Amino acid sequence: MTDTFTLVLAFGVACLAAYQVGIWFSAIGLPKITGYLAVGALIGTFGIDLIPTSAADDLRFIDELSLGVIAFVAGSELYLPQIRSRLRTISFMAAGIVASGLLLLGSAIFALAGIVDLGREFSAEERLTVAIIGCVVLLALSPPSTIAVIKDVRARGSFTSTILSVTVVMDVVVIILFAIASGLAVAVLTDAGLNLGSLGVIALDIAIALALGFIVGKGLGWALTRRWPRLAKIVLILGLGIGIFSLAGIIDTWTAENLAFEIYIEPLLLAMVAGFVVTNATAQRDQFESLLHDIGPLVYVAFFTLTGLSLKLDVLLELLPIAMILFVVRIIAIGVGSSSGAAAARSDRVLITTGWTALITQAGIALGLAREAAVQFPELGASFSTLIISVVVLNEVFGPLMLKASLKRAGEIDGGANEHRDAVIFGIESSSLNLARQLEASGWSVKLVDRDDGQVRRAADEGLPSVHVADLNPATLDGFIDASVDAVVAMSGSDADDLLVCTHAVDAHGVQRAVIRLDDLSLAPEMRDRGVLIVDHSSAMVNLLEQAVRAPQSLGLVLHNDPNWEAVQITVTNPDAVGTEIRQLRLPQDVLVVAIVRSGQTIVPNGFTTLRRADELSLVGSPESLAEVTLQLGF
Repeated sequence: MTDTFTLVLAFGVACLAAYQVGIWFSAIGLPKITGYLAVGALIGTFGIDLIPTSAADDLRFIDELSLGVIAFVAGSELYLPQIRSRLRTISFMAAGIVASGLLLLGSAIFALAGIVDLGREFSAEERLTVAIIGCVVLLALSPPSTIAVIKDVRARGSFTSTILSVTVVMDVVVIILFAIASGLAVAVLTDAGLNLGSLGVIALDIAIALALGFIVGKGLGWALTRRWPRLAKIVLILGLGIGIFSLAGIIDTWTAENLAFEIYIEPLLLAMVAGFVVTNATAQRDQFESLLHDIGPLVYVAFFTLTGLSLKLDVLLELLPIAMILFVVRIIAIGVGSSSGAAAARSDRVLITTGWTALITQAGIALGLAREAAVQFPELGASFSTLIISVVVLNEVFGPLMLKASLKRAGEIDGGANEHRDAVIFGIESSSLNLARQLEASGWSVKLVDRDDGQVRRAADEGLPSVHVADLNPATLDGFIDASVDAVVAMSGSDADDLLVCTHAVDAHGVQRAVIRLDDLSLAPEMRDRGVLIVDHSSAMVNLLEQAVRAPQSLGLVLHNDPNWEAVQITVTNPDAVGTEIRQLRLPQDVLVVAIVRSGQTIVPNGFTTLRRADELSLVGSPESLAEVTLQLGF
């Protein structure tokens, strides 16, 4: 199978199979990438031999394309406005992890390199270099996997935000460290020697990568402003992924032939900086993130399947005990480093004692660096990349389980106690029963109340929580209304009773969302003064008909005629969102902030409107995106 087209075609079929296997793995609680890796290994020489394992070298361009996109994603995840408030804690924890990782993991790899076939013939200096490269690769974390777990369990809070920020920052730090380690390895493994001159070349390599990354990022940001088809922009990003590696090779070859020293710019560092620049220094952050979101799944399937194909299963089985040792040492190193860093930053106790268990997961960047090291330094042999990939797979399998457990211990799964929303509906009839069902479908806990025992039994028969109250007075109202209630709806048909319910809810318990259905509109001014929303059913139908004539699409939102769009109101409670401009929120592209209610006043926002705590945001968007924004901002 030497024909490139046939090889690519066969690999494409394998990727389709890997995608489906990944879905099956996910259904049983295992990471999708484990399925991709398994299919890649199965189709290779050590499996059914559909594609020779040696063919991975002929498919190197897929590696380069994928790694470029993965590095773009890593850079785009580092959005400065979101981490500024926790920069001290993040910096201390990242520094602690790097320090303990270099010491513990580096020592373990150095010792094991003299035992296994990994580096038995290396000198002590060479083994030290190998240990540094392996340690740096194993310190990489996984923002995409971490985000996936957080969304899955609907976690929100200070602990969750800090862990995600540390995960993102660590990948950036690791890529920079890898560029430094690669420079050291070139000097040592090629017998060029390590001296001040070689250190200067390493510094020059990094400086050029940073400068070129800035130029590429600005250029990409400009390109995204063009009115080009979306497909053209996707092709541009994929092309840049390959082009960055080609540029690095051209500079390396030219300097080796024309200069007294060789310059090698780390492609992953260049691409990461470019992604960072687009996200933080251009106005195309949202579009860039959306394009990467579309590209990501295809790229990940191809990359991880190819990584599995390159695995030598005989070596994997031989090195598995060593991989398990490094897996344990890595957990210890992260535990020591993150806990000591959090303690030095005087963080919350839960972050000091539990944070390390949320930082075990690995995926794309770690595997990418392992593959890059194997290609860049063939002197390390197949054992090196196979060993590192084995450890990464163990971390990817067990890491998400530990992350879920840590979020649960921190009390931030399902958004913590503040995520729960309660509504009380006074008056049971067909309309109130339908309202209760719709609120429950949106995640609210609803309690129906009525003075008619027969109506209460009717609601109970339909499976809705209901309470009978014979005598309506402040004492009996306190039995089902308190400060924890988020909304009260009074629609009993008795204006006197409804007026008493809403007045007591607002005046005695400070309920912010009180709604009354009035028959006697002379009572409306009193209710408006208390901030109660009035529904006049006699004119409601006329208003809806008018809206249907003037703006039928907006009426569809109100009537829930289109399941693809909803309108919701969210209270800002997340401290990270307070003081942030709307344009800096990284909201999904299909979500629009249409109004803000602040201290009883309605504000029509723009991108520069700064959020405050307890702001009530009215948003329109898809149900999935609105659920994501709810976790990001509040409840």
